[in-house]
Amino acid sequence: MKFKFSDYLDILKKHYVEILCFIFILFIFRDQLLVSYNRILNEGASAYSYLAFIPIISIYLVWQKKDLLLNSKTQPLSWALLPLLLIFVLVLFTNKSAYFINNVLFTACMLFYILLFYGWNTLYILFFPLFFYVLNLSYISIFSYLGISILIRNLSSKLAAFLLFLIDQNPLLKGNIITLGKYSATITPACSGLNNLYAFLIIGILFVYFTKLNIWKKWFLYFCSFPIAIISNSLRIFFLIILSKYFGAFFEAGFGHYTVGGIIFFVSLGLFPLLEKLLQNEPKK
Repeated sequence: MKFKFSDYLDILKKHYVEILCFIFILFIFRDQLLVSYNRILNEGASAYSYLAFIPIISIYLVWQKKDLLLNSKTQPLSWALLPLLLIFVLVLFTNKSAYFINNVLFTACMLFYILLFYGWNTLYILFFPLFFYVLNLSYISIFSYLGISILIRNLSSKLAAFLLFLIDQNPLLKGNIITLGKYSATITPACSGLNNLYAFLIIGILFVYFTKLNIWKKWFLYFCSFPIAIISNSLRIFFLIILSKYFGAFFEAGFGHYTVGGIIFFVSLGLFPLLEKLLQNEPKK
């Protein structure tokens, strides 16, 4: 069933209470949402500024379900009002800079808002956009707490050194410094690959969402984002060291540095459809 513009106007008239409540939720969380956006845009000298598109992508995922939402049966649950009010109270006493907690509270608020006005069927339809929002905006806090940056920098350095060894470069790895004869390269925190990991996780979950694999294969493909990100970063370090050693400082920073990184990043994205193809091939009986 296709909806015309006039049909949408009728829906707005019928659901003005829900719309006003949604606007009120945005008003309650206004400071927290602004703090989240400011942190994203300022974190790591805007290295993760692309995370600002997460809410936009989430809205698009909701819009994609519009026909299904408009035709779904609603069963409002009045009990959801109590946890919704409790969240409003918690927001008043939560530090606005508590990035992870505020994202969880906002997502929980939207969850109970959906249950209050629409019920479980609608929540089932909108679960992935909500999950996508809170998961991807929480990576910075989760990975900072777990110290993932140090782990992937060490792994990337060791793998890059191993690749250099395979082509008879005789690398010497001390900590995060790779030495090739008189040339040495320091793998700084900015080159840890953490921003690559965020990007691969976001693209990975979107890619998995649109595939037609069964659920366990979807999860397997999503978790492959981690090794893909580490391999991609190791290859980037490997090629940058080789190019910098033989062709000079052009590849150590600036345009040459980012061009090589960009090429390797986009080539690495091809591993997702390749793995999907392998997972689609069922073993012959």
